[in-house]
Amino acid sequence: RGSIQFLGKELVRAPRRQRVEAGMSFVNPPIARDQSLREFTVEENLILGQTHRGPFAKRGWLKFDSIHGNAVRSLSDFEVTDAGPRDRFRRLGLGARQRIVVAREVLRNPVLLIARSPAQGLGLDAQEYVRKTLVLQCERGSGLLWLTEDPEEALRVADRLAVLAAGRLVWLPV
Repeated sequence: RGSIQFLGKELVRAPRRQRVEAGMSFVNPPIARDQSLREFTVEENLILGQTHRGPFAKRGWLKFDSIHGNAVRSLSDFEVTDAGPRDRFRRLGLGARQRIVVAREVLRNPVLLIARSPAQGLGLDAQEYVRKTLVLQCERGSGLLWLTEDPEEALRVADRLAVLAAGRLVWLPV
């Protein structure tokens, strides 16, 4: 029960696509199955949910040059050195996969970025990279809601903290 109000719109029962179009982006743990398609290529995973209009489609047709260029730039900008645009996503390591997911969500330039344990299960370098990238997006103007069960992680990334227990707010420092 409850309500999710975002920029004046009720989104509690809204599908993910409608939430993304409203300005939300989501980064889940690397092992989550709902943030990528393992059989797709890297370039296909980088445009998930963005094929119904520009810059990757025009009048219902995909723009393959734009899609490939986006992948090349994203792999370079997000330092994914062990993957190419046409590599199958399933063949990549967990850290490379998560960097690609983070790249896709950050490049949407969301109003609100919701990160649920985005560095869980990654090596230390990959964990730090994911944290820095998401916090940097916050500094660029996106709101960042970081959900974690790890108190140390919360203290590393948060400006403000709130503690929930059994779905209720139990602590919010002043």
